[in-house]
Amino acid sequence: MIVKKLFLYFIILAGLNACAGSGDQFMLKKMSARLILSSMDCGVSTEGPGLSVLSSRKELDEAMVRITRLTGHDFSGQIDVSFDREQIMRINMGQQRTGGYSLTLIAEQAIVKDGWAIIPVQWNTPAKDRMLIQVLTSPCLFVAIPRADYEGIRVVDQDGSVRLQSPLN
Repeated sequence: MIVKKLFLYFIILAGLNACAGSGDQFMLKKMSARLILSSMDCGVSTEGPGLSVLSSRKELDEAMVRITRLTGHDFSGQIDVSFDREQIMRINMGQQRTGGYSLTLIAEQAIVKDGWAIIPVQWNTPAKDRMLIQVLTSPCLFVAIPRADYEGIRVVDQDGSVRLQSPLN
C-alpha cells in the first residue's frame, strides 16, 4: 500500500515537473510535510471539504478542543510544533453521513510550484454500491509544513486533482 502511494505521488510530481517548463518561477521546490494528527471525526459540521491554516499554538489549541470533546483524548499536549518555523494545515472532508471516508497523507513531502505549496493526500470515498454504516463523521488531517516563500496552499489527491486551495493572507 505504501509503495502504491509513493508511486502515485511520484507520478503526480513527474506530471507537475513536466508542466513546469523553464524559468525560475516554474521551478519545483521540495519541503517536508509532517503528519501531526489524523482523525475520523474533527467535529466539522459543514457539508463541504475545507482547508484551514493554523499559525499559532492558540489556533491549534482551539482546533483541538472539539476533537478532544468527541474522542475523549487530549491530543494538544502531544503535538510538537515550532510555530516560528512551521504552520499546520487542517485538511477536512466536511461532514459525511456514512463510514468509508478517510484522508491519508501520501508522502512526507510537499512541493512548492508557481508560489503554491502542494500537499499530496489520498482522498478516500466509498464505492457507490457499497453497504455502509450510517454514522456522522468528519475525517481530517493536521499536517505541518515549513514556513517558506509560498503564497497559498493546494491539496492534491491521488489522481492529481486539486481538492482544496487557499491563498495565505
